Amino acid sequence: MIRTKESRGESFAVLEGGLNHLLRPLLTGQAFPALAPGVSGEPRATTLAGPLCTSLDRLGVARLPPLKAGDLVMLGQAGAYVFTQAMTAFLSHPAAREYWLDDSPEKSPMKG
Repeated sequence: MIRTKESRGESFAVLEGGLNHLLRPLLTGQAFPALAPGVSGEPRATTLAGPLCTSLDRLGVARLPPLKAGDLVMLGQAGAYVFTQAMTAFLSHPAAREYWLDDSPEKSPMKG
């Protein structure tokens, strides 16, 4: 995560990737489940935004603990909808980093 900000009573987490990597939330209004591993505190509604200079660059709202720059935010259930649907290299932004997690219910931190 790049940074956080408060605007008009709303908490924002500005991520390294946005609609240029994850287009589905803009197209369908469906956010991916999110969590912040290793971060503690009282969860609050946080708007997940990307780094592009447009108000459309939002990935949804998630209940997350208070975040700070450098915290990891994981988005689940993205699967094939990341690279194949992405506007890769849009405005010279690098491709999104992708990690594979064991999806068995007893091991996965992502629950949808």
